[in-house]
Amino acid sequence: MIIPSICNIYDERRSTASLPYDSDIYDHYDLYLVSRGVKPACDFALCYSGHKEQGEDSPEELEEKLASIQEWFDTFSLIYQRIPAPLTSHQMFRFGKDRQALQKLLEAQTDLEFGLAYGYPEEAVRAYSEGKVDAFTYRNALKAAVNSGKKLPLWLAYLNFVPDKFDVVNDDFSSSSREMGGNASAPG
Repeated sequence: MIIPSICNIYDERRSTASLPYDSDIYDHYDLYLVSRGVKPACDFALCYSGHKEQGEDSPEELEEKLASIQEWFDTFSLIYQRIPAPLTSHQMFRFGKDRQALQKLLEAQTDLEFGLAYGYPEEAVRAYSEGKVDAFTYRNALKAAVNSGKKLPLWLAYLNFVPDKFDVVNDDFSSSSREMGGNASAPG
């Protein structure tokens, strides 16, 4: 499956929707991957970007904005749930490709449970939750590869997690990380 560039993630109906909220591009990417069945579940955080000079929106205005967001979410034909919280300018939603995937994410309590619910490889989630790897370790491994003059494998661009085993210099990668990145980038 070829993962399209971010600018082509949504079809015309979704991309031209006027959203009254700001959201992170990675949340859009994850939502796209869930909608295509590549990932089982994801979170989607929203923050209302329009501020009134006189203060916050009224509860009625927030409800109206929330309804427009949920209308947009409905175009994905996914199961989702708003995380219970006071109705403010910040809202969080959880999405699943099906009820079981969403339920697994909603019931997650630990790093391990969240990582598995998001669809990351089990050994990567275990290594992260046990403190064996983190973003700093991953960044240092990338720096070492660049400094050695070694070409980075293209499939790395498709990973959005910290692999449990990652040594570009010595061609030592966890197989699940290579498979996930390779499957996402392979034509088909």
